[in-house]
Amino acid sequence: MVAVFRLYIIFLFSVFSFSQNTGFHSHSSESTDIRFENSINETEKVNIVAYDYLYNGAGVGVGDFNNDGLMDLFFAGNFVNDELYFNQGDFRFKNVTTSAGIDKNGWSSGVCIFDVNNDGFEDIYVSRSGPNQDVLTNVLYENQGDGTFKEAAEKYGLDISNHSTQAAPLDIDLDGDLDLYIMGHPKEFNKAVDYQDISTNINEGNVETDLLLENVGGKYIDITTQAGILEFGYGLGLAISDVNQDSYPDIIVCNDFDEPDHLFINQQNNTFKDENLKYFKHTSNYSMGNDVGDFNNDGLMDYVSVDMAFNDHKRSKMNMASMNLNKFYTRVQLGWGYQYMHNMLQLNTGMGSFQEISQFAGVAKTDWSWAPLLFDIDQDGLLDLFVTNGYKRDTKNNDIGQKLDSLKEKNGSVKTLDFLDLIPSVEIENYFFKNNGDLTFKDNRSDWGIDEKLNSNGAVYVDLDNDGDLDLVLNNVDAQASIYENRIESKSNSLVVDLSDIPAGLKSGMRVKVETSNNTFVQEHNVVRGYCSSVDPRHFFYAKEGEGFQILFLNDSMYLDIPKKGGVIKPKPNELKRVETVPVSDYKKVYFKNLTESSKLDAVYKDNKFNDFVKESLLPHQMSTSGPEIAVGDFDNNGYEDFIVTSSVGRIPTVYLQSSKGTFKKMLSRSFYNHQSSEDADISVFDVNGDEKLDLIISSGGYEHQEGDTAYYNRLYIGNGLGMFGLVRNGMPLDGHNSGSTEMSDIDKDGDLDLLVCGKGHPQKYPYAGQTKIYENVKGFFRDKTSIIAPQMERIGMVNDAEFADVDGDGDEDIVLVGEWMDIEIMENVGGKFVRKSKEMNLKGWWSSISQADIDSDGDIDFLCGNAGMNNKYNASNKKPLKVYANDFDNNGTLDIVLSKDYKGNEVPLRGRECSSGQMPFIKDKFPTFLSFANSELEDIYGKEKLEQALQYEVNEFRSGILRNDGMGNFKFEPLPSEAQFSFVNDFEFIDVNGDGRKDIIAVGNRHNTEVETTRYDAGCGLVFLVKANGELEYLDPTESDFYAPYNAKSLTKIKLANGSTGLLIGNNNERIQLFEVLHRPLSND
Repeated sequence: MVAVFRLYIIFLFSVFSFSQNTGFHSHSSESTDIRFENSINETEKVNIVAYDYLYNGAGVGVGDFNNDGLMDLFFAGNFVNDELYFNQGDFRFKNVTTSAGIDKNGWSSGVCIFDVNNDGFEDIYVSRSGPNQDVLTNVLYENQGDGTFKEAAEKYGLDISNHSTQAAPLDIDLDGDLDLYIMGHPKEFNKAVDYQDISTNINEGNVETDLLLENVGGKYIDITTQAGILEFGYGLGLAISDVNQDSYPDIIVCNDFDEPDHLFINQQNNTFKDENLKYFKHTSNYSMGNDVGDFNNDGLMDYVSVDMAFNDHKRSKMNMASMNLNKFYTRVQLGWGYQYMHNMLQLNTGMGSFQEISQFAGVAKTDWSWAPLLFDIDQDGLLDLFVTNGYKRDTKNNDIGQKLDSLKEKNGSVKTLDFLDLIPSVEIENYFFKNNGDLTFKDNRSDWGIDEKLNSNGAVYVDLDNDGDLDLVLNNVDAQASIYENRIESKSNSLVVDLSDIPAGLKSGMRVKVETSNNTFVQEHNVVRGYCSSVDPRHFFYAKEGEGFQILFLNDSMYLDIPKKGGVIKPKPNELKRVETVPVSDYKKVYFKNLTESSKLDAVYKDNKFNDFVKESLLPHQMSTSGPEIAVGDFDNNGYEDFIVTSSVGRIPTVYLQSSKGTFKKMLSRSFYNHQSSEDADISVFDVNGDEKLDLIISSGGYEHQEGDTAYYNRLYIGNGLGMFGLVRNGMPLDGHNSGSTEMSDIDKDGDLDLLVCGKGHPQKYPYAGQTKIYENVKGFFRDKTSIIAPQMERIGMVNDAEFADVDGDGDEDIVLVGEWMDIEIMENVGGKFVRKSKEMNLKGWWSSISQADIDSDGDIDFLCGNAGMNNKYNASNKKPLKVYANDFDNNGTLDIVLSKDYKGNEVPLRGRECSSGQMPFIKDKFPTFLSFANSELEDIYGKEKLEQALQYEVNEFRSGILRNDGMGNFKFEPLPSEAQFSFVNDFEFIDVNGDGRKDIIAVGNRHNTEVETTRYDAGCGLVFLVKANGELEYLDPTESDFYAPYNAKSLTKIKLANGSTGLLIGNNNERIQLFEVLHRPLSND
């Protein structure tokens, strides 16, 4: 029995030891002596109603203030005083607030640590805000070098009395001294958003703005206006980074409420230009904190910002703000960009833009969030992500208004504190995300996290015990500060780069690059990060076991050899070696050349304005914006290929004729003008009448008209060999269906080409199937034969694309179809008739495209399949599919759309109470509160019978991928690499890009016109995958390939250029058509 007991004790000890070394350990205040607590004590006069930012908390600052080699901590307080703690080692601290002279009371928000006078001692600049107008002046604690500080803000011109949130140092003109950006917010919370002429109101002093202060001889001078800084918002996040890699610091500001975020690009002349819309396709709506870091180790700085998106279904439905359609597009028209309510993870393309991939990466929703911090938590060489969250009361709870009305009805009047007691308070854990190394993150709270539920705001990473890993310090509301020791075991070697011996102005924004035997890591020296805080100023790098450190580069101009096993290095200016300029080789792996300008191609596809959501407010996305398509042929018989672009309603298709010089000339045909009410869906080019002149079939689609409208008639045009076309009356069946993609094949083996016309969907009756048709070519006229040879295909679904291909290898062409809410369907050709293959692939998606290609060079046909990708909010899978129901749920004679998802094993509505009741008013009566709606399953809301009677579809696969053929007509789905999952993939081409004899994959995509509560699919910027000898794919990013297609690309078409090379035309919606030349430059090695 004693032996058993001993074994049990050993087991417990081993479990305890393991748990203690796999995550963070929380040190109590009794062990650390840090007893700072940012308590919020509301009164009838000072409360969240009177001051909107009462619960926003405050930051933390890190610095070795007494130069003893240990990092000290400064905590900012709101109602409470700031406190300073000196690190005594072994996670014990001494409160030196009084003795150090930290004695200026006020509502502190942000902490900026920098050496204001360049004396080698870190100073503390505290941003002040709050409800009391009398104590707004910012405070500068100047370090005296003896453990004490003197308040010196006025001495340096830093006694700013606006509502300041945070400040950040930067050297805007690279003159060696530190300038300062101060972020703040207007004193009123309902004013700035109402101004249409913002600049006028700023000049008149009606709105407080952020400030840019230049250091001139040690004194800070306001240059905000002349520098072009126009920032009037409610700033919560401030980051400094060299975004455009020109060595000058740029400024990123995150704004709360409706005001836009800003990216101020340094113009190298003490002025800045806001280029937020150029670099970011969309941003957070209620933007909070932010951070910058290279999380995929490509040498480019990526970016993260956080919002207040709720990861839990019930919290989301109770607290979710309903997006106002008019307000959303008014902001877009004002130039404020597209803003969505979730975190943003912006991946740097290196092409002057970012791809927002938060939903793909799995980090989009972290509740009411404040401080995102990118740092290597587990020392594996990859930046992980930590996010603080919490808010004292759920002021966004949608039921508060009803509770207040009930209280007023009962008591007549309501005291503010009584009202506040009605607002629920929910605390949850902070988020830890592990970087998986494939552009995704794993929620690692259970492995690394602390199970404490707190309202945390400011946070810093800092190595408090100098053991080479990074610990965490949190500033919490109504709870003592958190000190988390990093106890994650790692066999990696650490390198700590301490820049304290380099002058403050020189190291500001410095690019710190470390090369190992296998990797290159890059960081920037900017300590203001996350939310209102300043992190450990040292730089931490990790090399895996067996991977030695080699060289440290500073600003790519100076270097230092470093120990293979790392350690701590403190570079001194006189020790650094200057990098010699190395001649750049003339040879470059060039793959594409952009010819859009040189070819004089001025083709722009403009969509007509039509709002699909007026009649169907619950659509997941618009159905009327699918163009343009492009078709190629030598229309003027001059030996050079030309092309034609489809048109939207109110416009006409346009022909572009290619000259011997490779330039293009626009040509218009009069006959096209008679069909401007039609929206062109696709174009097939062939010689229908055998006169050796190319003719056209244009299918008509769109969503603007009712089924049966003549605008949906497909059209046959005969070419005259000069680039002009004339309509053939009665050349096509008069079918008024919403048509889409067209494909041609000699189905009946009579020597001419017959036509397949895909039915995209029933207009204004989503998600009902359209009518897919087969038209037989009878002496140049086309006749509907669908009911005879393919009756199972006619209503097969919302078909977006199709391919004729001999799938089963029996010598005749089968049909493969893909579409929205569809499985990949194969119609097998059996004696000239098409029979639906009974075996399901169980790949139900929102398929947008399909192209056949022998990808693995094994002699059979594979397929490239374009889908919506994984960068969306739906997270559909086999176990948790996304479903759609269509029925008249409220019995008013119109079709209603219901989307559903899985939540903890139960089926629940995807859309909220507010927007759902707008379409179906009975919901508000049936569920009088948002809480009652949030607690209800789908059946509770819509009824079992109605759901069973509804048209139903589901999606279990959103990834784009390859259908690999096993040679027997059986296919296995293989997802394309991560980069192909950022957005919709709308079209493919299969071309040998690098001259190795194997065809490679090129693709384009995006889909912008979602409903306003769903983030646009805009992260695609073109895809190039080299196919290797073993069949594997190698992704080339845009900086490697020079193929860059960042717009709303709908089509990709090959064209033979006048110089004999291959060109690629990209059909962009509401943008210019792009033209790239494929250079076929061979690789130096494969």
